[in-house]
Amino acid sequence: MLKQIEVKGIGSIPIDTLLLFLSLFSFFIPTRGSIFGIASDRLLIVPCLIFIFIFHKRNIRIPIFYWIYLFLMIVCMIYHFSDRNMYTHFIEIIQIIGLTYMTVVVVRQERDLNQILDFLTITFSIYSIFGIIESVFKWNIFDTLSNTKVVYENANEIRFGLARARGACDISITNGMLLSMIVCLIAYRGINTKKRRYLIPFFIVLINCFLTLSRSIWIEVSLSLLLIFLSLSTYKQILNIIRIIFSAVILLFFANFAMPQVIQNLGKVFYSMFDSIISVISGTNSSDMQGAGDRFRLWNWVWISVKDSATWGKGYTANFSYPAPEGYIKKSIEVMWLYELFHIGLVGLASYIFLQISSLLYLLKNFFLKKRNEIFSFNLLLLIISIAYIIAQFSCFASEDLRFYYFLLGLGFAYNNLPNNFTKA
Repeated sequence: MLKQIEVKGIGSIPIDTLLLFLSLFSFFIPTRGSIFGIASDRLLIVPCLIFIFIFHKRNIRIPIFYWIYLFLMIVCMIYHFSDRNMYTHFIEIIQIIGLTYMTVVVVRQERDLNQILDFLTITFSIYSIFGIIESVFKWNIFDTLSNTKVVYENANEIRFGLARARGACDISITNGMLLSMIVCLIAYRGINTKKRRYLIPFFIVLINCFLTLSRSIWIEVSLSLLLIFLSLSTYKQILNIIRIIFSAVILLFFANFAMPQVIQNLGKVFYSMFDSIISVISGTNSSDMQGAGDRFRLWNWVWISVKDSATWGKGYTANFSYPAPEGYIKKSIEVMWLYELFHIGLVGLASYIFLQISSLLYLLKNFFLKKRNEIFSFNLLLLIISIAYIIAQFSCFASEDLRFYYFLLGLGFAYNNLPNNFTKA
């Protein structure tokens, strides 16, 4: 283990853990930012990874299925090597293995895991405060930092007078998929520590998540929290739901005095969004169906476009374009599975499905094998997040959220490498 540094109010933190924290800050660097034309959010990870790789002598265990997935992705990169420069291919490899490797190296005991989760709780709470400000006042701090400006149309359109919170991501739905995972991590810490201090961060991040104003994100986070709730015992279900409802009522009560018009508008937003979700599921409103990105017809359109090169796909830089019967040109693929099929073919799609299924089986197996002194199992948490994430990818393609999901798998691998005398702290 590398040298530790004393941090006031927290205690000693190993240098490699601080390097991991620094790497996690890459999620707060705008994806639209660059240093000399190089994506700066990815650039931050590389020196931290190199330092940990060189100075760490500890043996690590990452499941074989993850290495197989990495190998298959490298095969796809080699096949489409001419599509992108060497640096871009290298960074994609780092995206898959970098944070995962560092996490497995850094987490040696339960305290390390808890420090990482608390770090995410604090940083994403601050991030979400800026997200709420963005939605209400239409000012994005990350646009200011990257000297860019959002155009409020298409994926980032104004809805109900609110800007769709996109934070450091390019589009709001990517931001929402990332935040929905964070909400679950905070819920896990709150449940297992029984400390009320996690309630405020939970609600701040949850509000920001809802302010992405995306139907699929609302479904993903609602499904995740419902499954977490149902996983607890009957007594704990009742107790936790009472606490959550009571806290929400108190919060809304005081907020209504401070911002009555805002609370009324948010009520209209919730009603309209849930009505829209029901319309999309039932297919009763054609405008909502088109607003959902023509995702049902998209399966046929993508297959028609890619079938002549179905094995390996069209390549990373290929642009999708399909003339819809209504007369407009469909240029985006909002389904991750179809996005993979179009760009890297059946080989890439099968590799990605292999990763998802293997991850589910790995987490399920360890949920039954690793019985620890916890109120709520971390394996079960990641299993729930994975299920909700897989469902959400039927309505959007993955970006920064996928990189965070790789990191979560790294946390899962590290957790299952820990000794069984795990406590609730």
